[in-house]
Amino acid sequence: MKDYIEINGLKWDKENLVIDDKELFTHDEALKLAKSLNKRLPSFKEFKELIETGSTYDKRKTGRWFGSDSNLLSKSKQSIFLPAAGERLCKDSIEYSKGYLGYYWSSKINYPYARYMYFSSSNVLAYYRNNRANGMSVRLINI
Repeated sequence: MKDYIEINGLKWDKENLVIDDKELFTHDEALKLAKSLNKRLPSFKEFKELIETGSTYDKRKTGRWFGSDSNLLSKSKQSIFLPAAGERLCKDSIEYSKGYLGYYWSSKINYPYARYMYFSSSNVLAYYRNNRANGMSVRLINI
């Protein structure tokens, strides 16, 4: 069975990166872990293209479906689910907005920041910068 979903020619992992129950990573951790797994973070442009495929917020699962079948609110060959795992601010062990907001690192670095994708129940946006020391979710792409 495949461990990825292909959307726009990219092989997205089916699940977020989780290591030892940790699901929010700094940007540097995310880059290093992706490389160690022979995968990569999505580019800022790839996140924008994923957003353009369409998405639907799933209140029951607290997250958002992306892809051409995202309006079905179910797993399919053309959609992936991204949980609203919140974020952790740098130098803080408290996780914020879990179950309400999703923050996902992209590969693009603008020192001392990095670009990312954000979503809520009503919005999906690709943002230009966030502190790279913050903890965010990671969805990898198979190389």
